[in-house]
Amino acid sequence: MTGKFALAEPCRETGNFLPHLEGTDTARAVIDLAVKAATALGVQSGVLHIEVKLTPEGPAIIEVNGRVGGGGIDALYSAQRGCSLTRVAAAVAVGAPLDLPAFDPIPSPGPFTYAYFVQAPLEAQRLTGLGNLEAVAALDGVETTAVNRTIGDYLDWRSGSMGYLVSVRGTAASSEELAEVPGLVDELLDISVE
Repeated sequence: MTGKFALAEPCRETGNFLPHLEGTDTARAVIDLAVKAATALGVQSGVLHIEVKLTPEGPAIIEVNGRVGGGGIDALYSAQRGCSLTRVAAAVAVGAPLDLPAFDPIPSPGPFTYAYFVQAPLEAQRLTGLGNLEAVAALDGVETTAVNRTIGDYLDWRSGSMGYLVSVRGTAASSEELAEVPGLVDELLDISVE
């Protein structure tokens, strides 16, 4: 179970982190709902990526996919658990025995592993400048930065989550440090758009 950074308008993902920040009861409710979804679909073996939205009425399924999650989730899981979800999926596919750690619904104080994706402003149509990446790379805990769009590229919010400008991956020692990542990165990056 991963946590997600706040969405960019209108509904673009800005990244994931592990471990999650939800309380024990919420985490158990999410896992119970995911198991119910898999059972309702008749899945007995394989890998599912199930997206859940937390609503005032409780967790609700957004989508169920027969694959490992995207958005760098495999790398996050591997960094936290020392085991690739892609390798787990392959082992399941060939019937190999697995020795995975059980899911612990108790919130963790950290450390956290994250992948943050900087989305362009909603009205942006073309990237005209992208600077100060060195300052972002120098932030405490940042391990890698990668540019996904270059100067001159046309931008369209309808490209969805994969239309992000820059990815920033790293670790945060606490939930407080994790919460600061998006603001620090967004403040440091020098982005110009038309």
